[in-house]
Amino acid sequence: MGWFLFSVISLLLLYPILTFLPLKLSRNGKLSLMSIAFLIANLGLFLFQLYSVWISVLALFLLLTLTFYLLKDKKVNTFIDSDS
Repeated sequence: MGWFLFSVISLLLLYPILTFLPLKLSRNGKLSLMSIAFLIANLGLFLFQLYSVWISVLALFLLLTLTFYLLKDKKVNTFIDSDS
């Protein structure tokens, strides 16, 4: 339970960092990037407790590859800020 509390605290610290950095991302892009990072990190922590290291790394690599492939075509307009 301590690792989940730590990940929530780091998510709360990540939000002001992403809002103040001059990235050319829209607000929805920043929020979706934060939520994807939060979910994958917590899934990784959960997998490392259940399975061996190499199975966990392989599962996270496959999940990241699938996520990037799906976000590449579908959400390009969501991430890019049109005002900048």
